[in-house]
Amino acid sequence: MLKPLVKQIKGRGGEITRVYGDGGYDSRENFNYLAENDVEPVIKIRSNSSTKSRGSPSRAKRVREPKRVRS
Repeated sequence: MLKPLVKQIKGRGGEITRVYGDGGYDSRENFNYLAENDVEPVIKIRSNSSTKSRGSPSRAKRVREPKRVRS
């Protein structure tokens, strides 16, 4: 559901610099899409997430951030 929302806002001439989302948006696909569009993801990461996050450097970076900063 993230892609259509971002496309809709951009299609109307809106500018997006940051996207906030709960754990339901925590996926490689969403992180990769936001990275491709130069949008900062502020998405809650699952507590048991692997720091490897293969296939998504953007998500891996976010997983490695200290938990106190993410909350």
